[in-house]
Amino acid sequence: MQQAAEHAARRNAEAAEKARFEATTPKKAGASRTEPPRHRHQRASSQHQHLIECAWEVYEDRWKAMNAGQFPSPGQLLSFTDIPWPIVGSIHSVEQLEDGRLAGFLLSNAPNGLDQAKLLKQRIRDTMLRFHPDRFDGRWIPHVVEADRAAVKEGVGRVVRFLNDISSKLA
Repeated sequence: MQQAAEHAARRNAEAAEKARFEATTPKKAGASRTEPPRHRHQRASSQHQHLIECAWEVYEDRWKAMNAGQFPSPGQLLSFTDIPWPIVGSIHSVEQLEDGRLAGFLLSNAPNGLDQAKLLKQRIRDTMLRFHPDRFDGRWIPHVVEADRAAVKEGVGRVVRFLNDISSKLA
């Protein structure tokens, strides 16, 4: 019974995330065949940037809720998919935590008006603090469903290895 409620809560959270994205994404007619390729590329780039901005908003909101004790609710355990992983979209297995997806999210362009280098360093620092293995194990692993703990720990390890690799390249 509790697992069914947890599953329903996850589905509702994913549906809310999708609805939020769709509500904030401008509705545009399909590309005209006579539209110059440069315009199609600019529109696609703009839509991609909007997708990443929405993903960042959802990511930050989920971490704020977890840190404020609003999620998981008392008595509820986290599953692998409940963890706010630093990627665009949702994932269902640790294999989906690929360097390319992590880079696509964490190394994405800064919103207009922000210093890209400064923002990148801050993102890496914040993500490292959130996913530091000792800190994560002590704070979040006790709230993870027993069956998902190994996958969550492996996912945390993948994120940290990616961050260490990027940090060494930036130094």
